[in-house]
Amino acid sequence: YRLTSGNDTLYSLSDSLDFTNPQIFTCYAYSGKAKKTYTVRVNVRKVDPDHFVWNCVAENAEFAALERLKLLRRHSDLFLFAEKEGNKSVFLSSTNSAEAWKVQSLRGDVPDDVSQIVCYKEAFYATKNGALVLSVDGILWSIASSAHFFDFVIGCSSNLLFVKSPDGLLNTSDFLTWTFDELDSSVDLLPNTDCSFVCTPMNFNTNFEYVLWAGRTADGQNVLWKNTLDITG
Repeated sequence: YRLTSGNDTLYSLSDSLDFTNPQIFTCYAYSGKAKKTYTVRVNVRKVDPDHFVWNCVAENAEFAALERLKLLRRHSDLFLFAEKEGNKSVFLSSTNSAEAWKVQSLRGDVPDDVSQIVCYKEAFYATKNGALVLSVDGILWSIASSAHFFDFVIGCSSNLLFVKSPDGLLNTSDFLTWTFDELDSSVDLLPNTDCSFVCTPMNFNTNFEYVLWAGRTADGQNVLWKNTLDITG
């Protein structure tokens, strides 16, 4: 390994090395004709991995009175959908200046439940009286599809939107063709309330994604559904 003087010396297991700065090691082949040099660094955590620090970005007394909240991010824009005394609104801000929020009332075919709004491919989706509704700006809403009776929007993968219906779980990529997902159990075991949906890429194959859907059934059972999606089609 490389000494501070710039000279190389043989490494011994009894050597004590200071990794405050990177250390340079050179490995030689048994023949002595080939070698490869490595730079070794030791990264030390400066923050307790089990300790989360929250900072107050802004204080807004109006937020405390809001109900049915759903915060979504689209690129650097923040959309906080909420309801207050029956009025449904969206608070707009940015990840670059989250201390300032601008409120707008929802218009058009406003969703039944703003807490179930999902962002998929640059637009927002939810349900209203069994129809799928969408909004590009989060403010003005219109009917996107009434091909089925839709209970609520569940979530999305990179190329599919998932929606629950009384008959099962539907997905679409273009809102023209809807496909029922194959279920290994009864429709009655699908989550109905307190739902949470997560989509994550497979670590060892970027052509696949995992989707997890958790929640409570109509009779109060805690359930978790999982699927593996081939995003190449």
